[in-house]
Amino acid sequence: MRKVLLIEDRIDRQKQRFGKTLLEKLNSYNILTNISGGKDFEEIKNQLANNHLTILDNYSTIMFHRSAFQQQTRNLILDYIKDKNKSCVLFSGGINNFSIVDYSENGPKILAIDVDLFYSDNLFLFLDNNAENILHLCYGKNWETAILIDTLTSLVFYIKSYESEKSFEAVINELNIPDIIKEEYFSAFSFDKRNNLGLEDLEQIIKTIKSKIDKTL
Repeated sequence: MRKVLLIEDRIDRQKQRFGKTLLEKLNSYNILTNISGGKDFEEIKNQLANNHLTILDNYSTIMFHRSAFQQQTRNLILDYIKDKNKSCVLFSGGINNFSIVDYSENGPKILAIDVDLFYSDNLFLFLDNNAENILHLCYGKNWETAILIDTLTSLVFYIKSYESEKSFEAVINELNIPDIIKEEYFSAFSFDKRNNLGLEDLEQIIKTIKSKIDKTL
């Protein structure tokens, strides 16, 4: 079954990035449909521009170069992704490192990533793991630890100006906590009768996350 659709507008970009051997490896994955420029790209470009989004139905993850499509087509794709609960990766040389654009209950759904980081060993890691987690593309094998470190850093700065209790949902939204972190480290507080998080609560969460990071490093 093909799970991943990769759309590249330039016919030679992948060969320049990977060379012949690695490009052959990329094309050997039976879960991947790799469209790399040429007639196949022009055909799918026209179909998507004309709102024929059903051609994406068989894929759980759609990855494409951001400049491959005009803004209107990109918006159509992203609306479709959100509606169908699929994952999407936009890669481009104009993106600084990466940015997780949108989360759902099961993890990140839309990832914007630098083209050099996308076309790296992480792409093969992602495919080797049955394309289950797009965070492999930006964090590699250490994706979970990296998210914990990001969350810890945000929390440490956040509590410096935390003067009074806030609701559980307010804290989650202000920090933009990923669901995978919220469920494991914050969920116990969501059922608190106060429905608020105090400074001591946040300090306890920081302590728990730090302990987890120390064990993984």
